[in-house]
Amino acid sequence: PGIAIEDRDRRKNYLFKEGEAVTVESFRTFVQGYADGSLAPNVKSEPIPEPNDEPVTVLVGKNFEDIVMDSGKDVLVEFYAPWCGHCKSLAPKYDELGEQYKGDDN
Repeated sequence: PGIAIEDRDRRKNYLFKEGEAVTVESFRTFVQGYADGSLAPNVKSEPIPEPNDEPVTVLVGKNFEDIVMDSGKDVLVEFYAPWCGHCKSLAPKYDELGEQYKGDDN
């Protein structure tokens, strides 16, 4: 069975682990994890690239909120599609910009 909690206010959903036996205790743990904030939301994402410490940071679903929304820094985000000719032509410009600002603490 598929079990999920949909938090419409925060626009996040939380999935019960696929393949885990649904018992009173496992369901209670799932709901309690949501209630106390320890349950991680389901995020469709590629893995976070390793290493990811170049002047231009690669964002994926799993690190987007931490870096963009909660970083306390000013960020410029380019949404990139590898098949897009304009994106490909602009990538070197973003790399240049990243090099110029790599030592900036903001």
